[in-house]
Amino acid sequence: MAVINAFAHRRIESGQSVEVAVYRSFIDIYSPGRFPEGMTPQLFIEQPLAPIRRNPLITRTLYYSKDMESFATGLRRIQDACDKVGCKVEYRGNDYGFTVRFHRHCGEGWGTGMSANVPQDVSQDVPQGASLKDRIRDEVVRNNKITQSELAEKLGVSRKTISRNMKEMQDIHYVGSGYSGHWEVER
Repeated sequence: MAVINAFAHRRIESGQSVEVAVYRSFIDIYSPGRFPEGMTPQLFIEQPLAPIRRNPLITRTLYYSKDMESFATGLRRIQDACDKVGCKVEYRGNDYGFTVRFHRHCGEGWGTGMSANVPQDVSQDVPQGASLKDRIRDEVVRNNKITQSELAEKLGVSRKTISRNMKEMQDIHYVGSGYSGHWEVER
């Protein structure tokens, strides 16, 4: 439900994709594009509001395919489903996008059978709700000699994911070669 909602309302012209980040204690679903000005997630949860359609063709298609139940009820249905099973959910926004965070400690059996290679030490200084590209940028600004492997370990994703995201980021460039090189971030 949250992934479909993120896909339906993402800001296509941003060039970013919907991101699902799975961590030991929470799952983030990030959608590019900030929440509508003057609106809060709580407003959509608590009262019926008219839909704000960023992508009317996509939302209409999802509605007719029955992947969306109705317009402007996504956050309310997410909140209701989480309340029903006792799962804490948070809504976070920044200048670049909107994140729905599901905490994984809810209900019986959550967190069992987790893979041993799931990172436990995700950077504490990264702003909550930041997209993967924002988190990469923050880490590179902190340490311009960081390797892609170190970024992958620190951010809890594969090196291939880091490499793919960095290729898409036009404001980060590697200067020099091999060991003597460093990252530069355009401001």
